[in-house]
Amino acid sequence: MPAVTLSAHPRSLDRKHCGSAYNVSATCPPPGKPSAPVDPIFFGQTLVWYEECRTPPASGGLPVKGAGGGHQPKTFCGGSWETKTSHHIESMNFCTLVKSLGSSPAVITLLVSLKANADEKHALPQAAVAGLIEQLADDSYQARNDAMTALIAGGPTVAEAVQVATGSSDAEVRYRAEKVLREIDRNLLATRREAFRAGDTSQLTRNVSSWQRLSELSGDTADARQLFLRMQVEAQPLLDAAESNPQECSRLIAEVYQANSQSRRFGGQGITAGVLEAAIFVASDDSVQLDRNAQSHIASLLSQYISLISKEDNAARKVLGQFFAKARAFDVARVYQLLNPAMQSGCPEGVDLALKVMGDGRYGRHNNFVAQGLLTIGALGGKEHLSQVERRIGNSNGIGFLAVEGGRCTVTLGDVALAMCVVLTDQKLRDYGVKYATEGKPTSLTFQQYGFLDGESRKKAVEKWRQWRKLQS
Repeated sequence: MPAVTLSAHPRSLDRKHCGSAYNVSATCPPPGKPSAPVDPIFFGQTLVWYEECRTPPASGGLPVKGAGGGHQPKTFCGGSWETKTSHHIESMNFCTLVKSLGSSPAVITLLVSLKANADEKHALPQAAVAGLIEQLADDSYQARNDAMTALIAGGPTVAEAVQVATGSSDAEVRYRAEKVLREIDRNLLATRREAFRAGDTSQLTRNVSSWQRLSELSGDTADARQLFLRMQVEAQPLLDAAESNPQECSRLIAEVYQANSQSRRFGGQGITAGVLEAAIFVASDDSVQLDRNAQSHIASLLSQYISLISKEDNAARKVLGQFFAKARAFDVARVYQLLNPAMQSGCPEGVDLALKVMGDGRYGRHNNFVAQGLLTIGALGGKEHLSQVERRIGNSNGIGFLAVEGGRCTVTLGDVALAMCVVLTDQKLRDYGVKYATEGKPTSLTFQQYGFLDGESRKKAVEKWRQWRKLQS
């Protein structure tokens, strides 16, 4: 079979640039031929013009340079040059169609259905596929590449024949056939992911149980689908392990941690949001039991990269909240590491983490740890947590100081407890003589700003609180 030439003829196309894709006009005639309608098939992002040429007579027929810049084999028939065009394939990026027509589930289902019908309607003839596979061994480098592009454009309809070609005795054919199959799979996966992103969850063929768990937690929303695709694209092995071999999750999280450390050591950006989200999603699964090292790795990664998880992303926040709820069962040292990420993310589940740290026999004896637990409750809790904070008012154990103009502001554990009681009851810190702290909920685990310049000011503040409490009862 003569070589197939792929060309996009600038003079016969009406192109409108849209992102990384092109909208190609509804007609694409060969040079010098009348316009003919072209059926849309959404294969990739390359216009494919396939020409099936009859065998040239003995008198010969030489390839000539065509308008598109590629060699277009022509045949001499009855004293004239003739090209028999057997297929015109127009390719339009799936995402472009979604942007043009809308992203409702009905539109997506229709587009996927049309693509399936178009694939079947315009499938290359078996003889043509066989010729393209044979062309993979052509002496011409351009001809081999053109054959690959045509086969990739054929999509799943040619996959079976190309799979057979991977067993060819010709090393070049084997190599290119394998590459064609990878590209076909990649294009099909990209199409399915775009359909899934737009709302057609029936297109999901991998990690289905992970999606079911995520959608049960956060609902089948645009945020949830976008989150799931981030995790699947950036951390596929973690999702696979959680479904098929949960014991592997600790090892994979250790690899993520090590890769991040290596990246940072050489000036890299570190992990991405999708990897971090996948790690906490997997860790929050009841079927996954992480070892202490993996717990520590996740706590460390969250401490460094909590800002990657947007407070406006409801799905990601629900996953994070579920993780914090499960993390209460972690070793208390790991729980303590999670106080700051919980505060920064605004997840109310962080209150239970703070209570565990404050009530622990070892950590609860350290005033600084207790103070940070109080700050976490002040940031994430409500009036229902007042009793756990109020009982520490009057504790005179010193935990730090703040150098200020005119002296030194000392802070005790009782000062922090009093300040958080004031915050939880929506009162003003200034009214209690707390001069150096910002009004409102705390935004960090530092506590030195909640102290007083002298004991008299502290005594007056505590008395004012007790008077206020009496008025409320």
